[in-house]
Amino acid sequence: MRKNILITFFILSCFQYIQAQDPTIIRIYETMPAEIAKTESTHIIDIGLFGAGYNYEYAFAKKFTLNFKAGIVGAGGLFASNYFDVKWELYYAFMPYVSIEPRYYYNLQRQLNKGVSIDGNSGAFWSVPCSYILKPFAKRNTDYNDAVFVIAPSWGARKVFKYHFVVEFQMGFVFDTAHHDDSDSGFMVTGRIGYKF
Repeated sequence: MRKNILITFFILSCFQYIQAQDPTIIRIYETMPAEIAKTESTHIIDIGLFGAGYNYEYAFAKKFTLNFKAGIVGAGGLFASNYFDVKWELYYAFMPYVSIEPRYYYNLQRQLNKGVSIDGNSGAFWSVPCSYILKPFAKRNTDYNDAVFVIAPSWGARKVFKYHFVVEFQMGFVFDTAHHDDSDSGFMVTGRIGYKF
């Protein structure tokens, strides 16, 4: 009988201890995210309006990646060859390029908390692509024949569908230098679709 009373007293004491825990600890635990968002390393093959390439994105921190790219980029359009007797001419140039692009994904945790997938770094980011574009290997009606170094601070967003299909959009400003004494700048908008593997 005494043994049963001691066991009952012990169980009630434990229950009382559990009930007496600090309620702020429980509140903090309930507000903590179920999962911590972090970037992941990816391999992507993509195509855009004026080119195609391979991307290896290396995740080195929760919100930061380095995106290494190589591929072909193009430029082209139409121009009027004569002001009086207008004759439209097509021009284009295709060049190989290599690029390194540091990225900061700033909204992955918010996406995850909303229940939105962040697979393949699906989210918004700030980046500074630094590219070296080599001389064109194919061109028409243009005297462009120089290698150029390009820096393009930009904002972008990426979405991965079905774990593999990638849609990415970027816009920002482009600063390039073809020669030491000649530089150019402008506004840049790009869009790409790709496959993540």
